[in-house]
Amino acid sequence: NGKSYIGLSSNIEERFKKHRQMQGERVLYSAFKKYGIENFEFSILEYCPLEQLAEREKYWIDKYNSIEEGYNKG
Repeated sequence: NGKSYIGLSSNIEERFKKHRQMQGERVLYSAFKKYGIENFEFSILEYCPLEQLAEREKYWIDKYNSIEEGYNKG
């Protein structure tokens, strides 16, 4: 459907595992159930130092407008 969800993580493997187990963000997991998780693409947008994670997450959320047109919450 062209919508995005942007999230940060210091442990990417654990983050993917939680997404596959559908733990956490309810709006995103409702979409997984509706469309099938196999129809979603998981990508790493950027590697950065831990102290920049929140700043960079905000940058990507803004770039993809994923609050208004995606699965991130405001």
